[in-house]
Amino acid sequence: MFQREAASGQETKSLDFSGGKIELDFQEDRIRILYPGKPDAATISNLKRSGFRWSRAQRGWQRPLTTNAIHDVAAMTNMDAKTLLELYHESGR
Repeated sequence: MFQREAASGQETKSLDFSGGKIELDFQEDRIRILYPGKPDAATISNLKRSGFRWSRAQRGWQRPLTTNAIHDVAAMTNMDAKTLLELYHESGR
């Protein structure tokens, strides 16, 4: 069984940060940053530069779930990358 298939049964994990929420969606293989409102222009520019795209259906910024994406999210949200990586590896990746 591929790691992606093993992780597809995992439920979405969420973490709050000051300013919003981070979601690791293992079924859709996406990492999301959800803000309560529209972020400022500099934040949007940084999200786009880091490969995030707006998802109208998910009402948040998302990109494929990879270790690089986790490091980018940690840097943008001032979260500890170690915490996010532990959640990622718990999924069997």
